Amino acid sequence: MQVELEEFIEAYKLFDRNDELILAVSGGADSVAMLHLLHDSGFRCSVAHCNFNLRGEESKGDQDFVSHLAQKLDLPFFTIDFNAQLYAEKSGMSIQEAARTLRYQWFGELHRARNALVLTAHHLDDHLETILINWSRGSGIRGSAGIPVQRLFLRRPMLGFTAAEIRNWCMENRIDFREDSSNTKDDYLRNHLRHHVIPAWKEKIPDLLSTSFRNSQLIRAQSENSEFHLNAFRSTHCVQDPFAFKIPIPEVLSFPHPSVLLYDLLNNYGFSPEVCAQMAGHLTDPNGARYISAHYEAYRDRGWILVYPHPINHTLTVRAPGSYSWNQFDLTIETIRMEGISLQQEPNSMIASSRSFQFPLHIRNWKEGDRMQPFGMAGHKLLSDIFTDLKIPVSVKRQIPIVCSDEQIIWIPTIKQAECTRVNAEDEFSWKFSFRFRP
Repeated sequence: MQVELEEFIEAYKLFDRNDELILAVSGGADSVAMLHLLHDSGFRCSVAHCNFNLRGEESKGDQDFVSHLAQKLDLPFFTIDFNAQLYAEKSGMSIQEAARTLRYQWFGELHRARNALVLTAHHLDDHLETILINWSRGSGIRGSAGIPVQRLFLRRPMLGFTAAEIRNWCMENRIDFREDSSNTKDDYLRNHLRHHVIPAWKEKIPDLLSTSFRNSQLIRAQSENSEFHLNAFRSTHCVQDPFAFKIPIPEVLSFPHPSVLLYDLLNNYGFSPEVCAQMAGHLTDPNGARYISAHYEAYRDRGWILVYPHPINHTLTVRAPGSYSWNQFDLTIETIRMEGISLQQEPNSMIASSRSFQFPLHIRNWKEGDRMQPFGMAGHKLLSDIFTDLKIPVSVKRQIPIVCSDEQIIWIPTIKQAECTRVNAEDEFSWKFSFRFRP
């Protein structure tokens, strides 16, 4: 098994002997075998163990077992105690989801603290179980790819072996490990699949695990190719401006399956396949349809699908120069001396006369009836007319920050600066405003 493990590591270019490896060791056969195999192969290993305190003394026994094993092998040992039950209750997650979230958050902290790779001992049985669970949740092509061999700082060198192969190796080499009593129960879907569904399937297809792994690698490669083309479509045709993500409807309609393309583009915004299918079915309808996810809205307008956060009515008081946040925007106000300063305006910034206003300022949403005197104009103009001239949809107007001094509007970031902010020769210094959108 040791030779096969090293061949798997080399084939997938997981790590080399110069890398520091932090091995996630639960005490079970899989992770204990991984630890012994990599340690005996001369890799630079450390040991990490999470105690979720879900099984009382048994959990403490696992923690002590792994600690003694690390000490016996003279390896650095990291451990942490979690109250997974409390975290699940507060977050609304299941126990399994809560434990997984806590575990990987900690793994990320270890990775950043030590610039090390983190290894988990997932094997081929875990891999197939995960695929079946993903299918049951309707996760599409990404879920069909199963557990990745490597992702970010995570590596999974045991994906070349079955659970039976690992357990047999431990038995043959008299390697002690701990049995998790929760694995014998059928309370969770994963355990039911492990005890009942997959064994029956294996009887009909003896090489089921290895075949599913090979298929998943092909699916993952196809998924990565699709992601490559999706990114090309996003960068070539879509627009991310400070107020909305814009998808061109004619280009979407050129695809064989527009609803699938929309889901690929919008699933990170929380839109389900069903909503994307509904959206795709009405792409040629008149403007105005709105679709809702948990945190975003999508709106059809003038040949585009506009995606933007739910509007939040919020007024921010700015009492002095500094850095501030308003909804999805970051604002910085700083004092600059006028000597040698270019007055050429940039869309995301404004240079304003130090005499044009006094603090505090207020940043708020647009209101019906708002007016301003735009830079270079003699009179005032309704903001609604400015937005109409620029073909800004009603739905997007609600996202736009309005910067005011008392009741006077002095700036609409990326859109208009007020005439009253004009810098003149008598100004020794001015205010520089910078807005940054956080997509």
